[in-house]
Amino acid sequence: MHTSLGQDTSHGTETAHSATRQGRTDSPAFILLLLGALYFAQGLPLGLIFGSYPVLLRAAGVELSLLAWVPLLGLPWMLKFLWSPLVDSLWWPALGRRRTWLLLQQLLVLVAIGALILTGADSSGATSSLILLGLASLFAATQDIATDGLAAERLEGRHLALANAYSVGGMAAGVLLGGGGVLMTVDAIGLRGCLLGIVGLLVLCAIPAVVWRETESAAPAPRKRATLLAAVKRPHFLFVLIVATLYAASHSGDGSLLRLYLVDKGWAPSEIGAIDTLSMGAMIVLGCGAAAWLVARVGAWPSLLIGLVLLMASSAGWLALSWTNTRPDIVTAAALRIVGSTGMGLASVAVYTVLMLFARRGEQAGTDVTIFKSANVLGEIMAASLATALAAQIGYTAGFALTIAVSTVVLALAILRPSTPSLELDAKEETGSRA
Repeated sequence: MHTSLGQDTSHGTETAHSATRQGRTDSPAFILLLLGALYFAQGLPLGLIFGSYPVLLRAAGVELSLLAWVPLLGLPWMLKFLWSPLVDSLWWPALGRRRTWLLLQQLLVLVAIGALILTGADSSGATSSLILLGLASLFAATQDIATDGLAAERLEGRHLALANAYSVGGMAAGVLLGGGGVLMTVDAIGLRGCLLGIVGLLVLCAIPAVVWRETESAAPAPRKRATLLAAVKRPHFLFVLIVATLYAASHSGDGSLLRLYLVDKGWAPSEIGAIDTLSMGAMIVLGCGAAAWLVARVGAWPSLLIGLVLLMASSAGWLALSWTNTRPDIVTAAALRIVGSTGMGLASVAVYTVLMLFARRGEQAGTDVTIFKSANVLGEIMAASLATALAAQIGYTAGFALTIAVSTVVLALAILRPSTPSLELDAKEETGSRA
């Protein structure tokens, strides 16, 4: 009996130590660290795809006919809702529901980016490079399903607001580094050096996921297989879907349309790049920074209203410049972009918080959030295309006016939203797991 008691005590001690380790890695602070690393890592491939590689390949003499396929590399981010139920329903129990996908996809992104070192960025390896970048986009998009599900399931209250600030800011920082960061350093250290640096960053970003020990209590297994139809049947699904889709159009005027307008006004690419960098910094520091504080204190919907007003003010400024056919000076352009980007960061965090509020009350958080984010990407593409088409047919004034009109619609939806606690953030909630 004494021996048995001793064995039980030893086992109990080991269990206690294990529980302590799990408790530390399940704390809101650690989960936020994990999320920040994951979102940043997911932005790096997008920066390479849409920022640096098209420029490097074109400079190496790659034909535009091949580079025309580059936008298709972003398709996984629009279509990922199709396989999101698999991410919610299938996993290896030894690793955990979310950790299975996080570790696997991070490893696959590492392999894809690492293989780019062998292909280079010249005409002989261009096709291979684009294929590898497409795979990296697919793996990162799939990881994002699990990352969003993790955030929605494990956090609430002010921690959920912080998670979405990390989502928007972390992704933007990854895109900025993989795009502009590579272009600014490639002459000094070469493309191979840049890619080795990105691989090193991806390894560092994987460490929190490796250390994390996922507990079942915080992420209970769903009672049935995740499906797209289950999300559609939930109350207020259509309303949230419309907001997620139309919100994307509200910032189209502060993105691709604006760059085209500046080109037509005689701005050099380097000047546009500098303004873009300033804009991205404003979104990360001012927009996401303000959102992390504001959403937790006044709620997601009031924060969305403030963000939309700032976006509309920026679009109105560009509309006035285009109406008067004025070439904007650097100070005016910088001021308008800072206002618009701050609003974009604030509104993005607010909208993503609403999406996660909806998702966390179901059993398939990854699928639910992914449906809305895919709709968001689709809305962004459609709005940018429509605004550009209007600018081509009528003038840039019509394109900027479209963004203001859509922002007004989203503003009205936010004010007239359904009166339900399921879409409201309770800033008083402080626990790190689902209630």
